[in-house]
Amino acid sequence: CRFAFEVARPASPAPGSLTVDIHRMLLILLPLTVAVLHPSLPTARLAHAHALVGRARDTYSVVATKHYLATAAASSGILRAGADLAGQCARDGAADPTHTLSMAAVATVVSGLCGAQWMRHLDSTLGDSTAESAGLVAAKAFADYTCFAPCANSAYLFLLPLLTGAGVEAATTSVVAHLPFLMQLEFMLWMPYNLIAFSHLPLHLRPATSALLSALFTVSIATVA
Repeated sequence: CRFAFEVARPASPAPGSLTVDIHRMLLILLPLTVAVLHPSLPTARLAHAHALVGRARDTYSVVATKHYLATAAASSGILRAGADLAGQCARDGAADPTHTLSMAAVATVVSGLCGAQWMRHLDSTLGDSTAESAGLVAAKAFADYTCFAPCANSAYLFLLPLLTGAGVEAATTSVVAHLPFLMQLEFMLWMPYNLIAFSHLPLHLRPATSALLSALFTVSIATVA
């Protein structure tokens, strides 16, 4: 089996490629898991895990900077697929793989690629914001809520039923019925987050933090879409 693996394995990717960066992250995450589970003294285990978390954070920051859109797409797709499973189980007590795959696909494109590109557009158009530029931070948060959020939420509400076989009429009804609720939830959840993100987080880290918060937001979407 070892020989077969070595024969079938493709040539090593070029340095600096996305594949190399992913391998690098996996090599850090694996010992991190071992460090947490290793039956050593709690203090030593915690110190080792803390050091590995710092290395993983630094590596992720490099990957997210070099491969901004790819990292955003992967984060959104994976986290929202997992959150969709949780939302379905909370609603129905069972999971529909078709719905989960549809959620992953829509999240990868809408929240990942389009969302990351939208954040990049805000920074390039309005300028980079800091904690001191309260007016610019508020302008970005307002633009996100009034421009991107309605489009993104409508895309989820329309595409999820459509991809799961409900038809165009049902997908349109989903948007009309549930968009007002999601926009209210968007205001309560994402407006405070955006005020913090636009003032304190660099551009390359926003997709990851947005994906984590989106995972919670997805649970609410899965209960209605």
